[in-house]
Amino acid sequence: MKKFYKITLLAVLPAIIIIALLLVRQQDCSAASEKKIALRVGIYQNPPSIFLDEEGLPQGLYAELLNEIAAKEGWEVNYIFNTWPVLFNQLKTGDLDMLTAIAYSDERDAYLDFSNEAIALKWGVVYHQKNSAIEQITDLKAKKVAVLKDDIHGRNFQKLIARFDITCEIAEAVSFAEVFALLESGKVDGGVVSNLFGALNEGNYTVQKSPILFNPSKSVVGFPEGRHADIADTIDSYLREWKQDKSSVYYAAYNRWFGVEQHEKKVIPRWVIIMLVGGGGIVIFLFTWMRILRFQVRTRTRELRNISTDLEHEIKVRRSAENNIRQLNAELEQRVRKRTSQLSLTNQELSRAKEHALKAQRVAEAANQAKSAFLSNMSHELRTPLNAILGFSRLTARDKHLPPELRENLGIIGRGGEHLMSLINDVLDMSKIEAGRTTLNEKSFDLHCMLDDLEDMLRMRTEDKSLQMIFERTPDVPQYVRTDEIKLRQVLINLLNNAVKFTEEGGIQLLVNSTPPEESETKLSFEVRDTGPGIAPDELDSLFEAFVQTKTGRQSQEGTGLGLPISRKFVQLMGGDIAVTSEIGRETAFRFDIRVCLAEPSDIRQSRPARHVIALEPGQPRYRILITDDRADNRHLLVQLLNPLGFELREAENGQEAVAIWGEWEPHLIWMDMRMPVMDGYEAAVKIKKSTKGQATAVIALTASAFEEERSVVLSSGCDDFLRKPFRESDIFELMTKHIGVRFVYEEEKAADKIQAGTASDGSISEEVLAALPSELTADLEFASESGDPDRICRVIADIRSHDAALADALTGLADEFEFDKILEFIQRAASGK
Repeated sequence: MKKFYKITLLAVLPAIIIIALLLVRQQDCSAASEKKIALRVGIYQNPPSIFLDEEGLPQGLYAELLNEIAAKEGWEVNYIFNTWPVLFNQLKTGDLDMLTAIAYSDERDAYLDFSNEAIALKWGVVYHQKNSAIEQITDLKAKKVAVLKDDIHGRNFQKLIARFDITCEIAEAVSFAEVFALLESGKVDGGVVSNLFGALNEGNYTVQKSPILFNPSKSVVGFPEGRHADIADTIDSYLREWKQDKSSVYYAAYNRWFGVEQHEKKVIPRWVIIMLVGGGGIVIFLFTWMRILRFQVRTRTRELRNISTDLEHEIKVRRSAENNIRQLNAELEQRVRKRTSQLSLTNQELSRAKEHALKAQRVAEAANQAKSAFLSNMSHELRTPLNAILGFSRLTARDKHLPPELRENLGIIGRGGEHLMSLINDVLDMSKIEAGRTTLNEKSFDLHCMLDDLEDMLRMRTEDKSLQMIFERTPDVPQYVRTDEIKLRQVLINLLNNAVKFTEEGGIQLLVNSTPPEESETKLSFEVRDTGPGIAPDELDSLFEAFVQTKTGRQSQEGTGLGLPISRKFVQLMGGDIAVTSEIGRETAFRFDIRVCLAEPSDIRQSRPARHVIALEPGQPRYRILITDDRADNRHLLVQLLNPLGFELREAENGQEAVAIWGEWEPHLIWMDMRMPVMDGYEAAVKIKKSTKGQATAVIALTASAFEEERSVVLSSGCDDFLRKPFRESDIFELMTKHIGVRFVYEEEKAADKIQAGTASDGSISEEVLAALPSELTADLEFASESGDPDRICRVIADIRSHDAALADALTGLADEFEFDKILEFIQRAASGK
């Protein structure tokens, strides 16, 4: 009996020792648990790296490794689930202590801390729909690509397409799974994910991997900047230790989650080890019952043999998978080298193309600069003598004692000058358009009134040719609009004049309609139709080329071939385009649309009629005026205009003389030509305006430049205003009133004289008075009225004023109302003697 107790005690003693050790271990764990470190760890759906399973439990390689370290270190891990962009921002702000499965980059290293040891290597992969073909990065041009918001692969992809100058529409997703879902639904053409996610999940979606791989990076653990350096060191130490042992938990977890065999040693399951230890304890505890122990040993041996057989089979399968992966990696490396070589060649080609493009751009810029310089010089050289020609012809025509022959010659000179100016303006307009210097000068105006004026202006010409003319506009066409009235008017006049010129029978028609307004804008549509000879199909393509005319246009021996090109450029500038259809022998139709803003009647500015200056008001100082121009004829023109009014005048041939005369004479106003030898007007204006005394002198620039940007250059030099040659005398007087306050006496209209001398009792113009005008003035007035040019009509009326002021006032009233057809009617009646 004692022997039995002794044997039982020997059997029970080891068990008691084991239980005591377990109790001590439990107390140590309890003590350690009291000092546990609580960590807030972000988790998002990124299988197999890290994710929540269907039961809401953390799963994946990173979760398993972190839980293993936390268990050994006594950390308390609190997983916080959200999308990747939200978790990434929380990590940056410190609302998270740790974020796993984050790709390292130098950019992120500036505001985050990272562990040193990489858990896995990742690179970006582009997937596409199975029914599309995307083989290289250039195939993504103009495509829509989904990326994970704030993901390193998404950013690297955008940098990659930027290097290749490829434009893609980027759609941001909150997870890689959403990227695949967008791609599968057809909402995007491509999707960027990590290689690990794609390899495990591509079979669950109808997507296909492309050969486009880029920017490998290591996947590490991220921390807020300046925090948890000890946690990072601890994680690095475990990873380094595990990586050195092929049988460690790291390789086992990596093998399980990514399906890649990392070692060849046979791993004994943990439960087997526990079973063996437990079996040993049972053997020690129940050594007296040897038969039972032997039976259990045989049973466990059979189980272990079966397990060993299964493990050997699994090892063979894993070895086969490993060989397949090695082969795939070799193929992948070969394809990467091939794609890299192709990209290198593409980069070289792009570099050469870019170099050629830069050379072509420099050549084009040099050509544009040369062209601009030529146009500037041509404008100056043409407008300067025209200023003298037109100015002196008008001044001379005022002489009532001039013989009829000379008056007729002056009329011929004036008409020729005006025609030459029109041609110059057309050429310069076309040149400014081609150089991109034409801008819109928008203002509010009465569209209905403008259309009525055009109809009245053309009615006489169509009636002379026995043509039918129809102007129609739908009721929804707004009356008051805001756009460039001058350019719109010029386009319509060009199209309507061409229609009248080339139509011999039938008629012309203008149709105007409007679309429903959108906020404060609407679209106007214009169509000009005629029953002329039509345009041959082979001439339609060159119809809008500069200096090119159709066969019918060449036969007419009129025009320069610039009307339609300028019209098209003006319409394009206003947001539309011109289209033409034609049928030989039947009709031709031009159509265009423009965008306009709606206006109010109060926005319309009424024009004031020009009045003729006859003297200075009494009680004013004798103003000193300095005229600076290197051309004697231009100086003489201003002298002839201003001297009869009593101004004190002096002249200078260049800027240096002007500065010297200004210093000693102190004029009230300087008319300054800008292009002169010795010292130009720009330098002279700067020298004058830099002193306090010069600020009191008004300097007005006179220039023959046709470019609008010249105005800003002139004003920046210190000039107070800007006047372009050839100028009208009314512009001279208005600027003098504006800048030095000169008050003029104007030729006033007397109602009784108007009725008696200029108009009949019913308000119409007297045919006898109109017939008494010199024939060249009547011809000028008829030509200006037919062209519908208000400026030209005003200049002719100014010449008529020196012969009959009352008649000029009556004509001014008609011109201000754009009643050009009535002026033509009065001229024709006077010519026929009715």
